[in-house]
Amino acid sequence: MATSNSFNYSCNATDVMTEAMEVAGVLAAGESISSEDQTSIMRTLNMMVKQWSGNFDFAPGLKAFSRKHGYVFLQKDQGVYTLGQSGDNATLAYNTTTMRIAGIATDVTLEVTSTSGMTAADIIGIELDSGTIQWTTISSITDSDTLVIPASGLTSAAAAGRRIFAYTTKIMRPLYIENAVLRDTLTNDIPMTPMTLPGYENLPVKGTDTLPLAYRYDNTLTNGTLYLNYQPSDVTYVIRLTFMAPAEDYDTAVDDIAYPQEWYLALSYGLAKLIAPKFDGAWTPLQESNLTAALMMARTSYAEEVVEYFQPGID
Repeated sequence: MATSNSFNYSCNATDVMTEAMEVAGVLAAGESISSEDQTSIMRTLNMMVKQWSGNFDFAPGLKAFSRKHGYVFLQKDQGVYTLGQSGDNATLAYNTTTMRIAGIATDVTLEVTSTSGMTAADIIGIELDSGTIQWTTISSITDSDTLVIPASGLTSAAAAGRRIFAYTTKIMRPLYIENAVLRDTLTNDIPMTPMTLPGYENLPVKGTDTLPLAYRYDNTLTNGTLYLNYQPSDVTYVIRLTFMAPAEDYDTAVDDIAYPQEWYLALSYGLAKLIAPKFDGAWTPLQESNLTAALMMARTSYAEEVVEYFQPGID
């Protein structure tokens, strides 16, 4: 008998919720979840995945697919940045170019080196001659080297060669930052040093204008807060972050599960245990054993390889 030769099995929120209710014994095979029950279970599902992603020691394997790379755009005389979907300018990916022809105040048509990768409605930052970045949006792309910004135009002059950044979506709030480097226009990186709270608070002069080479991050509500040891003097640099992202929201029942296949069973059994009391479902030792086994295998999948490790009980 031939095998399927396919490897793309996937689950959406409905699949996991249905499996969870069947495991908890409150839904028979072939039955559908009522809209009221679906609302209740999706609320629990979202709470569960957020809790799992927020526990850094919960599963080494979670880091393999929740790790992201992001970029923070610097602003002159600004040493503190908020990171999140309503925060300062930071993103997972961006395009960059330069002014091909100098622009003056009120210009709405910008002649640039290239518009490759840019689209209308993208957020765009233009380095001005003042050393600051003006952030606005792209109204339209005229051709391969011309774009249009809103009617207010440039706030001041931008000489030929000035840097331009463009991106589509702001970064999600990092749970914590693993690493940060300061990247120049040639993608050369300078390592940045993480600071403790006392280390940052005890800095005597945080307002010095120079290249920031140290940072502190607080996972504050809504948006995280990134503190730099100095205020940036050169806005052509960006900070490249390696960070852990929170679990995605499940807004609708047809949203795909944003976990690898190895986690589907653990998610279903974990959800089943949480919802069983709400629906007067039983939770037996066998079900608990199945949950323990599924979680153990999921949590150790995608474990990172290291040269050295510690194992208790070995001298």
